[in-house]
Amino acid sequence: MSSRNTLVIDKDPMSPSMQNLLRKEMKRPSPDRRAPSSTSFVGCLDGFDTEGYPIVVFTHKGREYRKSARSTLKLTQAQVGHECLIQLCGDADTPVISGLIQPPLTDANNETTAIIRSDDQIRLQCGDAYIELTIDGSVRIRGDYVESVAYGANRLKGSSVKIN
Repeated sequence: MSSRNTLVIDKDPMSPSMQNLLRKEMKRPSPDRRAPSSTSFVGCLDGFDTEGYPIVVFTHKGREYRKSARSTLKLTQAQVGHECLIQLCGDADTPVISGLIQPPLTDANNETTAIIRSDDQIRLQCGDAYIELTIDGSVRIRGDYVESVAYGANRLKGSSVKIN
């Protein structure tokens, strides 16, 4: 063989399969031509640029960076300020967000009230039964068996109505 990327087959007898193997091996990238290694960092989602790409802030090799990034997941404005896992492929100019760091599990506080809001209508359904709240203030309840308590007018429709 003469140079690194040139295969010269002299008069030495070499089987065709050995020649093919040698050709394939010579086409493999050398360590300096292989894809750069990936390094993971925890950073912060800092916003979005004018084209909609996420902007991340992170520290790499003792220096703080603020860069536009790519992402493997859908991100929203509500997630700005969250910690994220950033992959750097070779250098700090190519950050990729590969996930959001989740907060530790906290115990549910049973003394709080969950509020569900909608601009038009909320419908809670299980099988054929449902409870529906509409913007005009009406409440519809449908089911095979319905029990209700009201502080105002209470209209009931059904094949039979039992009171008390």
